[in-house]
Amino acid sequence: MIPTSKNFNAIALSCMIYYWKNNTVFQIDTLMISQDRIYFYEVKNYEGNYFYESGKLFKKPNLEIMDPLIQLKRSESLLRQLIHSLDIHLQIEPFIVFVNPAFTLYQAPDNKSLIFPTQIKNHIHRLNTAPSKIEERHRKLAKRLLSMHISDSPENKLPNYHYDKLQKGLICPNCRAFIETIGKRKYVCTLCNHEDLLDNAVLDSIKEFSILFPDEKITTKIIYDWCRIVPERRIRNILLKHFTKVGHHRWSYYIYK
Repeated sequence: MIPTSKNFNAIALSCMIYYWKNNTVFQIDTLMISQDRIYFYEVKNYEGNYFYESGKLFKKPNLEIMDPLIQLKRSESLLRQLIHSLDIHLQIEPFIVFVNPAFTLYQAPDNKSLIFPTQIKNHIHRLNTAPSKIEERHRKLAKRLLSMHISDSPENKLPNYHYDKLQKGLICPNCRAFIETIGKRKYVCTLCNHEDLLDNAVLDSIKEFSILFPDEKITTKIIYDWCRIVPERRIRNILLKHFTKVGHHRWSYYIYK
């Protein structure tokens, strides 16, 4: 996706950035630095039929996957903070590019950041018709970003942790803040106003618990303690609905169906 027009000059790079300011890592699939802006691309090679429903992305028939728009928003925010810390002031245009021609998205949101396979050619043409001149400040920015490239993410090296030392509660999937209040069926994050079913937040929390503690049994008591703000009876009902119960009474636990 690198334009070659004589009018459009840009520096293209791809790297994994370690951002020292908040000890964060984020991936840059493709980034192009032009005269007055930075074109930031997340490249997805999804194949098959997908659809949006209630603000979530699913692969047919009904498999929920991580919404790339959320990933793009996070990476864009980190990139903007980074270039501002370097005293660089360029507009950022973020995009998600679906490159697989066998990809179809139904009920797609009206979002200019999405580029579908049939739109790639027109997008490149638009860049080719936009004049751009590279200066030394652009080259310095590219070199600075490349100097921050790391070959292996520190996130792959998990620190030691203990259950009793971890902060517990439900986490908003949009901004990763802890959810402070819940309703009978839904919750609304007070930080980013993200709204979803309470059951989904509990299920996400159970997945995180299982990843962190794969040898621990999933019980009503432990998930109730892990989620904190959800009534124990509601936890039990969610487990009975989505998991298979093993055993009886105080010795019972749950496994994935």
